[in-house]
Amino acid sequence: MKKLVLAVALLATFPAAAKSPEDIGRTFADLTACHIAGDITRAQKTIMNLKMIDRYNIVEKGTFWKKRMEAGQLKEFDRLNGIKPLEKALMCGILKDRWL
Repeated sequence: MKKLVLAVALLATFPAAAKSPEDIGRTFADLTACHIAGDITRAQKTIMNLKMIDRYNIVEKGTFWKKRMEAGQLKEFDRLNGIKPLEKALMCGILKDRWL
């Protein structure tokens, strides 16, 4: 029972926005792809980027973490090369709903 209480207490201290740097990099790449496609404006992209930077506290992360985020971003750009228009529209709509 003590172990269960300890595990719950430790999990409660972690921030709810804890995501891997690769996942955050993928989201940044998706935002950029939506902006290039013309689905979101430059102002909307800037607002979404600032919200992500604030939520995931990217400013305080180290260089190794940021390099991992950039690697995730590059992988997502490679994946987005063969994306279908319907999939892109869904992705951009979800990003708008979540970050605007």
